Amino acid sequence: MEDEKSKGGRNEMIEVELEKLFVGKCNVRRELGDISELVESIKQVGVLEPLIVRPAPPDKFEVVVGNRRYHAAKVAGLQKVPCIIKEMGDEEAIITSLTENIQRGDIGEEEIAIAYNVLHNMNPKKWTQEAFAKQLGKSRQWVSDLLAAYRTAVKLKEWGVIKGMKAHPTEREKEKGIVPTTHLKEIEYALRSENVRRALSEEEIEEKRRELAKETLELPIEDAKAVYDRFKMYPEKPISQLKAEALARKTGVALKAYLPATIARRLDEIAERRKASLEEVLPEVLERGLRAEAEPMEKEREVPAKMISEIDVGELECPKCGAVLYLVHCEPRGHKLREKSYD
Repeated sequence: MEDEKSKGGRNEMIEVELEKLFVGKCNVRRELGDISELVESIKQVGVLEPLIVRPAPPDKFEVVVGNRRYHAAKVAGLQKVPCIIKEMGDEEAIITSLTENIQRGDIGEEEIAIAYNVLHNMNPKKWTQEAFAKQLGKSRQWVSDLLAAYRTAVKLKEWGVIKGMKAHPTEREKEKGIVPTTHLKEIEYALRSENVRRALSEEEIEEKRRELAKETLELPIEDAKAVYDRFKMYPEKPISQLKAEALARKTGVALKAYLPATIARRLDEIAERRKASLEEVLPEVLERGLRAEAEPMEKEREVPAKMISEIDVGELECPKCGAVLYLVHCEPRGHKLREKSYD
């Protein structure tokens, strides 16, 4: 292949022996994925798109873009591959590698997060989240969410809970320990909530991080979010219990376990009488109860003290819909009583 040089004399395209190439620290692509099809293609037609490399004196070249093609060419038995040689510093090499791989759509979010951390450590003032987002054509919130997920991923990898993170891992990848980025982001946000920080020590928070991951990473994201929401409300509870409670509230059948036994029994009786499912009956009963609650019960009733003998702890049943009203207690307020009712 003939040499091609740019006008500036800094870029040139030549064929370079594979033994002179190596993948260095500035190549952001760390996971090769399955390269078997690429290997077969290279065996048939060679490497059609040149690698982008930079000189590494005295006679080596660092692969900046083309990690998969480089490895596939080695497997295919090639001796040389076409390369575009460019003079560039570390920052430019990382950005070039990152941009090229994002445009191809074959780079993981974990690799993007690692690239940001490397750039930020090189030049903290220059590489803020906002600057990095602008470079990638993303929003600052997107970068912030990604880094939140990565922080949790790093700790879970250290503990051996996961192997990595990806936006949409396949079932096969999940089996290998690759987990959805969204789950990790939501775990991090839950742990940073004010209620959690106030209730738990740093050591307890880290233990909750591990528990949340083990209990929720295999759940659909909506179910997992329900667990995280309950955790933010009740951070002191075991995650396994919060998970059971959150999932139980998905259906009317499971919800029965969290109702008073008499109400659950009455709901069953109503459903049986109407030859309907509990899921069909429950919304109607709740709607009627809420409607009744919104009218006379909006204002608390003042009960004269002399009526105390007429009020008893017990239950009242609506003859029409079967709803049960529990009168729990009467609370004295001066010479009067304020009547309260509870579901």
